[in-house]
Amino acid sequence: MFRGYVQTSSGVCQSLLKNHCGNITCSKFMRGLLLVPVNENYSLKTSVGACRQYSNRRRYSTAKRFLGHISYHLSQGKCLSGSSLSASNLLPSFFSVNEQLQTLLRNPAFQHLHIKLDELNYDECFSTQNTAPKKKVSFTPSTVNFASLDPLLSDSPTTPHPPSFVQPHPPFHVFAAPILNVRTLTNPGAIKRTYNVTLDISKYPLKEGSDWKIGGSFGVMPPNPDNEIFRLAHLLNVPLNELYDPKTLHTSGGRWPTIWGEEKPRSLEISIYHVLKWCSDFLSRPPSKDFYRLLAKHSKNPIEHHILLGLSNCSQNICSENVSISDVLEAFPNSRPSIDEVISLLPQLMPRWYSISNDPDLGKGVLEMAFTVQEFAGPDGQMRTGVCSGFLENMALEFIKSEQNGTLNTKKFTLPMFRGVQQNPFAKEFHNDGPMCLIGAGVGIAPFRGFVQRRLANAACTGKVWIIQGCRDQTLDELYHGEWNTIPGHHTNPKCRAKKLVVESRNGRREYVQDAVRRHGKVIWDVINHKNGRIYLCGSGKAFAVEIEKAIIDVTMKYSGCTKEEAVRQLKYWQSPINYKFVKEVW
Repeated sequence: MFRGYVQTSSGVCQSLLKNHCGNITCSKFMRGLLLVPVNENYSLKTSVGACRQYSNRRRYSTAKRFLGHISYHLSQGKCLSGSSLSASNLLPSFFSVNEQLQTLLRNPAFQHLHIKLDELNYDECFSTQNTAPKKKVSFTPSTVNFASLDPLLSDSPTTPHPPSFVQPHPPFHVFAAPILNVRTLTNPGAIKRTYNVTLDISKYPLKEGSDWKIGGSFGVMPPNPDNEIFRLAHLLNVPLNELYDPKTLHTSGGRWPTIWGEEKPRSLEISIYHVLKWCSDFLSRPPSKDFYRLLAKHSKNPIEHHILLGLSNCSQNICSENVSISDVLEAFPNSRPSIDEVISLLPQLMPRWYSISNDPDLGKGVLEMAFTVQEFAGPDGQMRTGVCSGFLENMALEFIKSEQNGTLNTKKFTLPMFRGVQQNPFAKEFHNDGPMCLIGAGVGIAPFRGFVQRRLANAACTGKVWIIQGCRDQTLDELYHGEWNTIPGHHTNPKCRAKKLVVESRNGRREYVQDAVRRHGKVIWDVINHKNGRIYLCGSGKAFAVEIEKAIIDVTMKYSGCTKEEAVRQLKYWQSPINYKFVKEVW
C-alpha cells in the first residue's frame, strides 16, 4: 500500500492528506517519517492539492509562493533534476524539496541576503536552459620566481605596489609616492572620518611638457584587503599554499589585468593571491548575472540551483544591498566553482581618483589630498569600508601611530599613484582672474583650498572669493578650519582674503548648502553676472548638485525677474562650453 516515504522536520497533519485523498488509511508520523499511501483514490491532482495546502501553511511568506510554484512544476511530471515524475512519488519529492528549502532558509548567510523569493522569475527558475559563461582565464603551475622578475611588486602594508603589468598610463608605471605627512581633518565624534595626506612627487617621471594642474586629480591604485582575499579563497576551497604558489596566468584576450594595456591574449607569471589583490574587483561591485549562472551550473542542491537561476535573470536587485560574491558563496554552500572560473567573471580593479587639495605650483614637488572613509553596512549588519578609503585609512593610522611612538624615521611609507590626463572640469576651467564663489560639502571642499592658495599668491589679487562650505557640525567636521587665508609670505591685505560661510545641517541654523545659496543670492547673482565671474561646485551625490541648481534657478528668477523656464535655460547656458560660468564636479 505504501510506495514511498520522506523525512520532514515540520510534519504534516494526517487530515491534510485525508482532505485530498479521501477516506484512506494514512500512517501517523513515526520518527518524522511520512508514509505516502497509494491506492485507487490517490492521484496527481490530489497530491498537488496536498502540496499547495502545505505551502500555504508556511511561516515564510516568500517561501509560500516559491513552494507553490514547486508543486506546480512537479505536477507537470518533472522533478527538479529534470527526470520524469509519477503521481506516486510526487508528494515524497515535494517534501524532500521543502526540507532542502527550509535548510537553506535557516542558513544565516542566506537570511542576511534578504532574497525576495516571491519576486523571482519562476519561468527562469525552473528552466532547463542555463548558458554558463565562458572561462577566459586559466592558471598553470610555474617554477618561475615571479617576484625576482618584478622588483616593483610589494606586499608590504606600508609600501604596497602592484605588479608592473598593471599600467594605467603606459609607458609609465604606477609611482610609489613617499608619504610626508598625514593628519586628521575631523574631530572625535564626527559621523565621517576625513584625513589629509601629503605626498612627495618631486621624482615623479612627468612627461615632457606636462605638469600638475590646480584643481586636477590623480589616481590611486588600491589593493584588496588580505582578510577578504583569504575569505574568498577559503570559500572556493583554495588552500593557502596554492594561493601563493607561482602560476602562469593565461588570458584569452582583452586588456585585463593591465587596466589600459593592449587588447590581446596574455601569459603572465604571477600568483593567484596577487591577481586577487591587485587585478580583480570582488568587493565594490554587486555579483553579476553571469556569476549567478556559474553558481547555478555548479550547484549540487536542486533548490539552490533554481534560486540561482532565478537571480541570474532578474532585471532588478531583489536582495540586500552591498552584497559581495563572498556573501553569495556563503549563502549557497553547495556551489563551489573553480577559482579561474570566478576570476574570469570579475571586473578589473580600477584606480580611484582624488582631487589635489593644494596649489601644485606653491607646493614645489608636494601634492596634498583629502579623503573621507566610506562606510556601509554589509548584509550581516557589520560595518565595512570602501576598498580604497579603507586602504588609505589603514595606511594613515599606521603613519600616525609610527609618528606618535617615535618609529617613523625607521619606516618607509609610499602610496601607489599616477598622474592621469588632468582633464577633469576644474583642471580645465580654473581661471585666476575675476570673482568666484566656491560651493562644496564634505570633502568636496578640498580642491577649493588650492584655488584660494593660488588667488592669494596672485600679485594682482583680482576679484573676491566667497566660500560656502557645508558640514554637519562645525565643531566636529569643518575641514581645513582656519587654513583658508594663512599662506606664509603672501597677501595680508583684507581685500584679498576669502570670505567664508560655514553651513551646518545638524547644529546652529540647521540648514543645507542650498538654503545658504538662496539666503546669499545677491552674492551668487553678482559673481555669475561679472564678466570674469565663476561659480564652482563640488560634492558627493547627484542629489546635492540638483538641489544647488534649483537654488541658483530661484536666485536667477528673483534677481532677473524672469520665469522659471527662462531661468532653467540660463543655467544651461552658464554650464555650456562656450560660456562655462558654472563649473561642477560631482561623484
